[in-house]
Amino acid sequence: MQEAIIKGIIYGISVFIGIIAGIGVTIGVDFFKERKQNIHDKNNLIFEIECDLSKIKTWFDMINELKNYINSDRINQFNGYFDFSSTIFVTANRLFQNGKLYDYLSKDGIKKFRKMVHIFLQQEKIRFPIKYFNINKLC
Repeated sequence: MQEAIIKGIIYGISVFIGIIAGIGVTIGVDFFKERKQNIHDKNNLIFEIECDLSKIKTWFDMINELKNYINSDRINQFNGYFDFSSTIFVTANRLFQNGKLYDYLSKDGIKKFRKMVHIFLQQEKIRFPIKYFNINKLC
């Protein structure tokens, strides 16, 4: 009888230790997954920002080209294409919605980033040449 009680206690302690070990493993795996996801998110955010900045540089180059066409009175020959819909904000929007963007950018950086996103998402495509372009509106 006493032996059965001791076996029962040992069995109970074994189950308890197994549960604690299972909780520890689950917490460790979740921590590892979260860390891996954070690294992945940070790399994707950097990629998106670099991509969008290169597009902005391309648009600035096109604007300079447009200015040259305007200055040489050849605006009708300019065939630029500003495609604002090609910007990438998938990871940034997801990180903003779940609050993790604050881990990667300062509050001022987030304000600037959201303003940029808002501007790009409000635009459709701007196409040149504009056949009914009024050059007087530029002045």
